[in-house]
Amino acid sequence: MRWSRCVAAWLLVWLCGPIPARARPRAVEICTAGERGDLKVLERELDDSALSTCTKSELRLLRNAIFARHGFCFRSRELRAHFGRFDWYRPDPKANARLEGGQGLGELEQRNLERIQRAERGEAPAWMRPPDLCGKRLIRVEASSEDVYHFCPGGRVILHHSISEIRDDREFGRWRWQSDALELHFVRATGGKPKGEPLHCASVCEYADYEPFDKPIDRRERIPRAEIEQGRPWRIEHTGAQCPEGSAR
Repeated sequence: MRWSRCVAAWLLVWLCGPIPARARPRAVEICTAGERGDLKVLERELDDSALSTCTKSELRLLRNAIFARHGFCFRSRELRAHFGRFDWYRPDPKANARLEGGQGLGELEQRNLERIQRAERGEAPAWMRPPDLCGKRLIRVEASSEDVYHFCPGGRVILHHSISEIRDDREFGRWRWQSDALELHFVRATGGKPKGEPLHCASVCEYADYEPFDKPIDRRERIPRAEIEQGRPWRIEHTGAQCPEGSAR
């Protein structure tokens, strides 16, 4: 019986697609809690993904429900009338000074309040935001290569191919987070191209002479965020980005 229910559920998802976040009972329960005066919802950690599906008016009522449960006296006639419908709402003039002074809320309430306010501003929670790379280095180490990306102010990026036959092999361009991936657009390359026969070779060959070059390029690279965060072959160093002025043209 259990197996047949699993198969039926799988077929439903396959045929109809995943259930939209707003259609999930948990999301509806959270979004409508302020409207319904359901304080039990506020006794648990609110879910960021559910809050992101709430309307502005639902978030407003949910946020003010946190204060209403402590007896906050609202200046808004609409809010006084709304929460006055519930038996648990007991207006207390002393509560205003306490709550407006930043006191009176428990740790859980404070966290939930911050989550609601973040949703009202349309901000993604910290765990959903991509890492801030400005001033940092992203390093990719593979069997025979090591690439170091220097992320600079103003959206500039410098890529140093540290294991290369080209001397001081660098590319310059721009970077940005786009959806769930890091997008790079390199527009300039500099370095020294080897001339003649190599003196000796190890992981790369060394030459006696190099011909410098500085040329325009048009190369794009897209690195999935998940690939960076899983740690291999990538690692992030939080200091040490080398950002000379005028590096990207």
